Amino acid sequence: MVTGGSSGIGLAIARALGEDGYGVTISARRPDKLNAAAEELTSAGLDVQAAPANLVNEEEIVALVGAHRERFGRLDVLVNNGGVGIGGGLTEIETKFLDMQIGVNLRSYV
Repeated sequence: MVTGGSSGIGLAIARALGEDGYGVTISARRPDKLNAAAEELTSAGLDVQAAPANLVNEEEIVALVGAHRERFGRLDVLVNNGGVGIGGGLTEIETKFLDMQIGVNLRSYV
């Protein structure tokens, strides 16, 4: 399972795992981008499913793990690639964005 798997490093890791024979669940917040990534990997012959989830929502994380388990039976590899980066000075960042960054980058893996 790869969080943040719809682009960049996460997508590359998902591809590498799929090419090594793993069944892969990719996850990200935006279903449209996530589904496009899953289609790309599936069309390359890889066993991939998309499962959208917001990593600050515990219920969505539980559902994500459940979706992977339902399809593949077990979880052998977990890549916690999902993350948020908010640029700018501390006095310039809105509290809601700082809270989101802390929620995703620190709490989502607990």
